[in-house]
Amino acid sequence: MICSFCPRKLDFDPLAVPIPYHHSNLQSEEMIYYVSGNFGSRKGVEVGSVTLHPSGLPHGPQPGLAEKSIGISETHELAVMCDTFRPLKLTSFARDLDDGRYAYSWFENAQDDAPADASGAGLTSHL
Repeated sequence: MICSFCPRKLDFDPLAVPIPYHHSNLQSEEMIYYVSGNFGSRKGVEVGSVTLHPSGLPHGPQPGLAEKSIGISETHELAVMCDTFRPLKLTSFARDLDDGRYAYSWFENAQDDAPADASGAGLTSHL
């Protein structure tokens, strides 16, 4: 399944949380390619990043970003998401690109110098 995140108006209620909620994709893996803009629910991604959330792994807004999004009325992000219904397998080339820090970005007190260990957690890191 292919989804496009395009510039758009967001929920109009001033108390609405306009970014995606925490969820687990139980029957698919979620891969997102970030094309342009500012991604309000993600820290640690930039234009050209690719993220992978394996099936069953809970994910959503990183700490503080849901609160920060309240009152935002539009987004100018551009990204392409591919949900697969069969497990993805990273190539050795993709593993070599993995910076290993993305998986730690959900920790409330995450440091920019979190370990860059690509074992296990690296499978959820941005490439």
